[in-house]
Amino acid sequence: MNEAKLKLFNYVLLYTGIFAGLGLAVYASGGIGGMLDLFTLWMILPYSILLLISYRATSRRTLITVATLSVLCTLSICLYIDSLFIHPDAQGALIFLFLPLYQLLATIVGFLVLAIANLVSSGK
Repeated sequence: MNEAKLKLFNYVLLYTGIFAGLGLAVYASGGIGGMLDLFTLWMILPYSILLLISYRATSRRTLITVATLSVLCTLSICLYIDSLFIHPDAQGALIFLFLPLYQLLATIVGFLVLAIANLVSSGK
């Protein structure tokens, strides 16, 4: 898979995650007016960071790392669906607070591993 196709794959995954997450936030808040707050921006922040890195990426290794993290972020939509529809609970709304934090932490860890891998490969 060349770099252009990998970037397109990242964009499709991340935009799917953003729009699905926004749709679930509209459902959870009871309408579009209820999601005009900072939780909405907090929810799409991990996707936006990965979109920016994917746009700026030039090396294949970085694009593969972004693709892996994009898959993980997009699969987190399953957690939103689980907390809203499958196991509804009074504390289910906390997922909108803590899941983006976990996504950001996973992004940081993923790029730390990438940085270490680049240092090790350039040291040889």
